Amino acid sequence: MNIISIIVRMIKYRNLREVFMGNSMKEFNDARETLELKGIKYVYRLDSRGVGIASSISDKNFSVFYYIYVHKDDSESAKFLLRV
Repeated sequence: MNIISIIVRMIKYRNLREVFMGNSMKEFNDARETLELKGIKYVYRLDSRGVGIASSISDKNFSVFYYIYVHKDDSESAKFLLRV
């Protein structure tokens, strides 16, 4: 990653606030649906650290973390809706 792309990412994500973090796909999808119904724009990120060939199917449910971010101006509304 070059310095320009790092700066662009920092500017782009500076105004975002995390409103959801969890390892349940159902809760993640419920949170996304709630934000969509209320017209709150969001971005999300999946972090799958620890997922490997040796992981069992049940372990994979707990090895992916879901994150949802909204613009800082919408963060209080989103947190209220998601009961964070």
